[in-house]
Amino acid sequence: MHIAICDDNTADRKQLERLLARESDKRIHTTGNLYVDSYGHAESLLKNPMQYDAFFIDIRSTEDANSMDIVYSLTSLGSTAPVILCHPQDEAAVQKYGDRILFLDKPVKVPELAAILDKALAIKESAEPKIELREEKGTYYVSPSDILYARKQNRYILVTLKNGQEVLHSSSMRSFIAEIESYPEFFTANSNTVLNADHIRSIKLFTITMEDHTKFKAFGRFLAYAKKYVREHG
Repeated sequence: MHIAICDDNTADRKQLERLLARESDKRIHTTGNLYVDSYGHAESLLKNPMQYDAFFIDIRSTEDANSMDIVYSLTSLGSTAPVILCHPQDEAAVQKYGDRILFLDKPVKVPELAAILDKALAIKESAEPKIELREEKGTYYVSPSDILYARKQNRYILVTLKNGQEVLHSSSMRSFIAEIESYPEFFTANSNTVLNADHIRSIKLFTITMEDHTKFKAFGRFLAYAKKYVREHG
């Protein structure tokens, strides 16, 4: 499990590092090692947050950000990992993030830390995986269910999301198919097109209509797979 600490109090940050190191030693034969990175401010943390399975956040002295600002930024970047806040927050602000926001009082007690890590692990294991889509202007992390379809466009893959957004993914079709091959809902309608069968609106003859009313032609085993999937999961 990869954990990030973001705390602007150096003494508290070092103490939590020590406690997590001891907790890692205890878990090495059960839930495995805990790998911890520590930050004194949000800017460094937010450069590459998707590598982390959980965050411990306590920002109080920094003038341009607080803990909830960081939660918002993490969510905007696509992270759904649990966030452990180390001081009270406005309840209304926290509620919209659901069960992924946890609380740990300071000074940190070992039993409470162990319990919060167990909760974070449970959230991690139940979370829907993310697919990385790399575009020149940034990187997006989306759930498989967010993708409607993907089409080859010159040297790129144009990925259409269910919210209507289009992402020009810097990948070949072969590489993209390799990225999603473990998800049974995805199938190739032809050599240049991948569809998400969970978002099929209808199938008539050789035409597949998606939820956004876009139509695709499919034949042979590709069409047979789509019909079978819709019949079993529709």
